[in-house]
Amino acid sequence: MSVYHFFLYLQPELDCFITNTNNNMKNIITLALLLLSLLPMMGQQKAPEGFTLIEEQPEGELRIYTRTGSIVKEMIYEDDSHEIVTDTQTGTVNIVFADDGSVYIQQPVSESYYDGWIKGTLSADGKSFVVPTGQYTAYTRSFDMAVQVWIMNYDAEQDTYVADQTVTEMVYTIADDGSIALQGTDQQHVLGCVNRCFGDTFSYLDFEWHNNGSDYETVYVPTDIEIIAPPADLQTQTFIVTTGINDGAQWDAYESTVQLGFDGDDAWLQGFTDLLPKAWVKGRRDGNTVTFPTGQQLGSYLGYMFYMVGAKADDNSEPVVTDIVFTYDGNGTYTSYTDAFVSSAKDDIAYIIYYMGMTLSDKPEQAVAEPEDLLTDDYLMDYQEPNNNGRLIQKEANVWAGLHEASSTVYIQGISPQLPEAYIAGTLTGEGKVVFASPQFLGTYDDEEMGKFPLYFQAFKGDDGTLLPEVSFHFDRETHVLDAPSSAISIGINKTGLLTLQYIYNATFVPASMAAVNSPKAGSVASRGRIFDLQGRPVGTSLPRKGLYIQNGKKVVVSSYK
Repeated sequence: MSVYHFFLYLQPELDCFITNTNNNMKNIITLALLLLSLLPMMGQQKAPEGFTLIEEQPEGELRIYTRTGSIVKEMIYEDDSHEIVTDTQTGTVNIVFADDGSVYIQQPVSESYYDGWIKGTLSADGKSFVVPTGQYTAYTRSFDMAVQVWIMNYDAEQDTYVADQTVTEMVYTIADDGSIALQGTDQQHVLGCVNRCFGDTFSYLDFEWHNNGSDYETVYVPTDIEIIAPPADLQTQTFIVTTGINDGAQWDAYESTVQLGFDGDDAWLQGFTDLLPKAWVKGRRDGNTVTFPTGQQLGSYLGYMFYMVGAKADDNSEPVVTDIVFTYDGNGTYTSYTDAFVSSAKDDIAYIIYYMGMTLSDKPEQAVAEPEDLLTDDYLMDYQEPNNNGRLIQKEANVWAGLHEASSTVYIQGISPQLPEAYIAGTLTGEGKVVFASPQFLGTYDDEEMGKFPLYFQAFKGDDGTLLPEVSFHFDRETHVLDAPSSAISIGINKTGLLTLQYIYNATFVPASMAAVNSPKAGSVASRGRIFDLQGRPVGTSLPRKGLYIQNGKKVVVSSYK
């Protein structure tokens, strides 16, 4: 069964998890991810002078504790009335103890959906540490706002909590059993967050209490959670990850980097998920495969323990938890067709992030570049594509193709409507075939709404969707027609065959001069002709960005987007 068909049956199963057993946590994490998505530096303003935010996990020993203690939060009702209620702290907290005596706490306020770290100093006897108040845990440049941590006092007159700026530090004591207790808090004096507004737009929110929750009588209890760590002298290599992901709301293309290293046949992978980029998982190399056992602990994120879980379909098309297997191609690329999950359950698919397979490449991908002396002709691509009901319907598209005699290579441009300037390249054999390797990187498509996507040309078996390493076409040297493909082809945004934008069946490529078609209407692709930049490089058939171009042998000035 193909990965694509696996997705078709697996998605209802995943939706079930979201809707039922995992709903509350899923909503919390989704909200947290939404809030965190506001944090990238989107605007042009700079953070205020002297502003410090610790976003990356500091170096040192990471320990995971269970949170205990109480919370106060404000409940606001439909009639605009409100009340302050108490609750119990839950979940986990990450604390890093550095070699220089520094102590770092991530998400110091239990129900604050920001994952910045605050810094303290360990006492000489190791029995306490002091953390200055007023430290930041988040900043969004688009709003020019930050989140700051303070001890806050209850104001009975306003029925709210206000920051006590006279309290300049928080003291945490460490008991003999390793538990850590925050001193000096009770229901009237809590550890909470406030907005800090550096611009004028939201100045009215400055120092306003984050009323979603503040902590008091906090105690962190040590856990028996072991953090997986590689040998200290492990040598690693950076790999570029490409895949498709689902965060419970939508599908998207994904690109990141990981570190991969080997200690004998033990394999170590860091960066499986951006949620916990410093987490390691351990695998085993056997020939050209590397297997990472499922259920490995990734660590704590926003108070929840996450695990790496793999899954595949069994003979009955049911999801089965399994190890994640990568296959090495001998040329710098590892590919896994096992779906991988960031899951809140060690041995089940209660997922937060779903990765549809994964490809690790040791170098950035390069799109096919046409030779300077390549001559191409207008071609008609005649093909079939499934409609919404799955029935194949006949379609046509204008492309360009040419044979580069010196290298015996056939180039086709325009097969992807998203990247009409992109080429694919195939080798002409002595048997009258042109063989196109699969996948081929076409380039990056910039969608104004969804972001940037890597696009790939891929070959697959039309009956079950299995990806193939190549597709071949018969090539007639006299007519230059390419036909009788050995497989179907597609345009997708990851190498494992999912998130496909276009399916192309039974494609043939015929020179436009031979094609039995009606004269193109004014304004069609064929009548407009190709557009070139001033260096003679083709840039597609739709009007490009502002600038000076050549079309139909004449200069064209593009003053705006068309």
